[in-house]
Amino acid sequence: MKFILLLLLPTLSHAFTLNNSIGARYKEDRVQVRAGLNSSCVNVDMQEVASLIQPAIKDFWNTVPTSRLILEDGGSFDVSNSFVTGKLCLIGASDCTSGIPAVTDIVITCNTNAADNFTNSALLALTLPTVISGKDIRGSVVIINENSTNFKNLNTNQKISVISHEIGHAIGLGHSDDRSSLMYFSVVPVRNDLGRDDIDGVSYLYPVQGDMFGLGCFLGSTDSRDGMWPTALLGFLLAIFLGRRIKRES
Repeated sequence: MKFILLLLLPTLSHAFTLNNSIGARYKEDRVQVRAGLNSSCVNVDMQEVASLIQPAIKDFWNTVPTSRLILEDGGSFDVSNSFVTGKLCLIGASDCTSGIPAVTDIVITCNTNAADNFTNSALLALTLPTVISGKDIRGSVVIINENSTNFKNLNTNQKISVISHEIGHAIGLGHSDDRSSLMYFSVVPVRNDLGRDDIDGVSYLYPVQGDMFGLGCFLGSTDSRDGMWPTALLGFLLAIFLGRRIKRES
């Protein structure tokens, strides 16, 4: 009986982290990732970045069957100098008067603002959900450090990993301490797939909901806003049912 409970009751602990305290995520199932082009970008080839969006989403975040989120390559578009020089901050915040403009979906661009953004010159990139409504992310911005050649000097696979890592922040995930995870806080030379923390994290924020036995019970709906108790209760009831059945048969 105890063994069955351990199998059926979902765990309330996890190793992944979120990048915000309210568990914000995109409400939509499909979110576009776009590259913002600007002629002043030199150390960051944004045309190259645009070409790496597809493998960054296809080989990583779109491979998780337990996540409802589908990321789409939105192509490239020209952005104003405000994206390149502006502060990465939450739109509407008191300290965001000279911030990067509001966006929808996810926008990746280069940025030169060392005073506000890249105070640590070794940083490759920064990401922030910049438009939040209630607990829903409406837009996120990824900025790649234009002040150094650190990103430029990476090989293609490393650049794809960095872009995909930053997209992870854009959809609401924080860092992981597990080196096997894409959301590990440091660049890993070879990265071919997601780690356990990554899969658990994106499934936590964007669960696939399934109706079991027509009863309207949603399995795997580990929603940080609504809680996991309906799923836990279902597991508990199933455990009792199976335990009694096994007892009768024995």
